[in-house]
Amino acid sequence: MNGIVSPAAGAAGTAWLTTEVEEVRSALADFPELLTLLPPAADDLEREYVRLFLRPRGETISLWQSSYEAEVPQLMGEAHDSAVAWFRRYGWETRRPNEPADHLGLLLQFFAYLEFAEPEAGLRWEFQERHLWWVPAACGRIRTLTREPFYRELAELTVRTIAPAGNTSNSR
Repeated sequence: MNGIVSPAAGAAGTAWLTTEVEEVRSALADFPELLTLLPPAADDLEREYVRLFLRPRGETISLWQSSYEAEVPQLMGEAHDSAVAWFRRYGWETRRPNEPADHLGLLLQFFAYLEFAEPEAGLRWEFQERHLWWVPAACGRIRTLTREPFYRELAELTVRTIAPAGNTSNSR
């Protein structure tokens, strides 16, 4: 199966910036715990997304693995190169060659793909150890800093989804 990995397709937050709340409700039909927390206006989620993830002087939480890997974070560095290698092994490509492949949304999208497409659990675990080890720490910051219950629950759900059974802590 070939896939196109891109922030528009894989980064949950990015999609919600331009999608109406009713479309989000439909996409989240399998997650009733999140549905009950959606605010009535899409603007509320957008404002909080910008405050948490995009605001230069706000509570900026990085959604790129590279930010957690070195004292001096570097986009398009080792984490990006490794993610691209994983994607290509399964016929996936980023939409644009200069697109950082180590974005949380892209990594989670690929991890979900591996859960269904890769019968060997060892490879899924290897990807998880290499590319998702930092997610519990990032989600912990989201849970602590967000003003929206929706993002708090989404962060908790993310950690529960990727954590090996019984472990929700940072593995490094």
